[in-house]
Amino acid sequence: MTEIHDSSKSKQIRTLLLVFGTAISAAVVFALVMLHYYGPSGAYLAKNALVDPSNIGAIHFAENNSRSGENSHYVFDRFEFSFFQKAEKQWKKQTIDMQQYADFYTLIGDELSLTSVTDEIVTTFNKGHPASLIVKIRQGNSPQPLVKDLLKVDFAEDSDYFRIQLRETGPLERWAYYHRPDIYQDVMQLFVKSP
Repeated sequence: MTEIHDSSKSKQIRTLLLVFGTAISAAVVFALVMLHYYGPSGAYLAKNALVDPSNIGAIHFAENNSRSGENSHYVFDRFEFSFFQKAEKQWKKQTIDMQQYADFYTLIGDELSLTSVTDEIVTTFNKGHPASLIVKIRQGNSPQPLVKDLLKVDFAEDSDYFRIQLRETGPLERWAYYHRPDIYQDVMQLFVKSP
């Protein structure tokens, strides 16, 4: 009788191990299929690299001041657009209002960054006079607030390329590069006020 009982236990153990093995194998196959179809592509959706216009007023964060060791609190200050005015041969800066930024966000929000960026694309931002949209933040707890850049978007002059600076820790600047036909002309038309 113990022999029958022992063979019944070993059969149950084998069945249990088979069930566990099958479940684990199925989970691994499912995970691999999901990674293959929905895995990281190395691309950034523009609206995920920018600040949503509806959340701009809620920007409030602390950053450790490396000199004093204290936390500096920052809040949203303004949007600033800088560009080279060809007719006057000089750089111009102007403040962009919330509606203009919202229109810009809607215009490029669904653009997907390039996964392969050539040296030629990077070089287009060093030629001519690229225009820039900058989200500025200011120190909220200071009588003379320090203003700094939170986010920067560059538009290569007379080109179809733009790039968004990624805010990451580390010594190097990182950018997500995008291609959109006529983006330079579109932002100039959107942001530059006619005289």
